[in-house]
Amino acid sequence: MKKHTAAIKAVRITAALITVLMLITCCFAEEESDSSQNAPQKCYELITSYDTGYYSKISINNRSIVIEGCYADDKVTDITLKNCGTVSSTLRVNEDGTFSSVINPSSPTGDSDELIITLQSGAKLDYRIMYSGNWYFPDNKLSETNNAVLENVISTSAKSWVGYVTDEQAEESVKQTLDEVAYLADYIAGDIDDEYLKLRAISEWVSQNIYYDRDAKNNSVTRSTICIKNVLKERRT
Repeated sequence: MKKHTAAIKAVRITAALITVLMLITCCFAEEESDSSQNAPQKCYELITSYDTGYYSKISINNRSIVIEGCYADDKVTDITLKNCGTVSSTLRVNEDGTFSSVINPSSPTGDSDELIITLQSGAKLDYRIMYSGNWYFPDNKLSETNNAVLENVISTSAKSWVGYVTDEQAEESVKQTLDEVAYLADYIAGDIDDEYLKLRAISEWVSQNIYYDRDAKNNSVTRSTICIKNVLKERRT
């Protein structure tokens, strides 16, 4: 039973790491659907992340915009709207990185604006906000679309994805690379139970250890260059 559980765990984390590594090298085009043609619904609260040390909760209360959250390692220095003026604004930032602010915008210019949160490092977090008699966020139900995709996984032949794992078609090479990924994933996140925190830990490891070869965009890049085996070997993509 213990071996079975460990195997399942390894497969899940392996899949997660494969996904993260592939996202570095690939761009995926969004598929159009009938729902994309419909006007977005309105929502009045946006939570940017479930990471309690790095998130904003933005709520709309009539004409006021209420923002609170925490950026523990990079404190908030300013919150503003890009285009329309501000009648009044408050911003309080605590030592632990938690913050709160209430913005009362003046009359909007146009039907949309950008809420900009500036951090101490200079990073700017932009969120599109709409106006139609009142402020609101456009809700395209992306979470429902994403869940629908995940619930209807399409099985494919190993031949269609093996090239992203290794440039050697031999079964032993594929197994060796996937074993290395499983070992690495367990090393990075083996002691973490929460699935979100697992993926975050893996993502952070990739960003800190896999070098993005900017010059490669001007050179020829082969499937061999971006396969997981060689990305792990060269530590770059």
